Amino acid sequence: MKTMMTSMAVAFAVGSLAAPAQARELTYNSFLPAGEPVNSEGLVPFWERIEEDTGGAYSGRMFYAGQMFGPAEVLSGIKDGAIDAGHVQATAVLGDMPYAAVMSEMQIFSPDPVVATAAMAETYLADCPQCTEELAENGVMSLAGIVTQTLYMVCAPKVETAEDLKGLRLMTVLRSQQSAARHFGMTPVSLSFNEMMPSLQRGAIDCIMVMDSWFPAFQLQDMVSSVIATHSFGGAPIPNFLTMSREVWDEMDAETQAVFVDNAIELSAGLAVYHRDAAVQARQYAVEHGVSEVDPGPEFEALFDAFVAEEPEDIQRSFEEFGLTDIAPMIETYRENLAKWAEMIPEDVDAETLAAMIKTEIYDQTGF
Repeated sequence: MKTMMTSMAVAFAVGSLAAPAQARELTYNSFLPAGEPVNSEGLVPFWERIEEDTGGAYSGRMFYAGQMFGPAEVLSGIKDGAIDAGHVQATAVLGDMPYAAVMSEMQIFSPDPVVATAAMAETYLADCPQCTEELAENGVMSLAGIVTQTLYMVCAPKVETAEDLKGLRLMTVLRSQQSAARHFGMTPVSLSFNEMMPSLQRGAIDCIMVMDSWFPAFQLQDMVSSVIATHSFGGAPIPNFLTMSREVWDEMDAETQAVFVDNAIELSAGLAVYHRDAAVQARQYAVEHGVSEVDPGPEFEALFDAFVAEEPEDIQRSFEEFGLTDIAPMIETYRENLAKWAEMIPEDVDAETLAAMIKTEIYDQTGF
């Protein structure tokens, strides 16, 4: 049953917003570079709209690439009042936000960023009372989440079948990637993101999981020959991409809060569609530059299905050390919401339509 709270306020016209005695500049910390699309295509336009829609009463100041805080410090920075908002990576603050981290662990179930964005919002904001309680305990609001571009396995050696993968060294960052390596008979090699490209160039690893946009961004087509095109390893749900201090939120009147909510939904939906479309263009670029799209056949299909089937129990086991023994329903609900939204969302949905659907089906039913 949905967690029902107060209804979202209806947005007034800009002229009706009462400006505070002094214009308020809110600070937002991103640990990603300014040129990362979630910033340049998402947050920068978001803050521009906020300033316009509030008549200058509110604006945003971005701090990029961990200028103030890295992934593990953003949440504490918000709680301490050093910043007003930020991109909270729950997996970096597991002790404070374990339920949000569960969402991010469900990457393998999320092959479509558009569908997953809506399903994540419904699961996290409406169907997870533990998540609501967790946010309250930390004194923060989650106004919007995003889902990254989906990951695909690419390899430097030529790969055509599941047999070709056996013994190859797969760079692993996530728990799920280590599990995938074991299922495919590969050797997991744990490396940081910064080590990825140098290791691939010098032959220290054979395969990596990548977003399609990394082909043009890193000229990846010069380092790999094959992409397993038939099976996505999912996009990462990030439910706390736009996290704000509850104290800052409570200082706003209802009309201003509604402006922030509407623009937060637009941010989330806009990035979902952007990631979908950018991936198509980047994959075309890779193929045009010589990367082969591979279907590794039925043996790989069987191994992949076994990997996905074991993920729910693997996720549960990985969170037991944090005292979470009640996440099975959360995982099941997310997968049910994915199926529901896959039926609801048109294949070629645009950002405006997606935002309207998310607002009507989720945000209008769930207050903050």
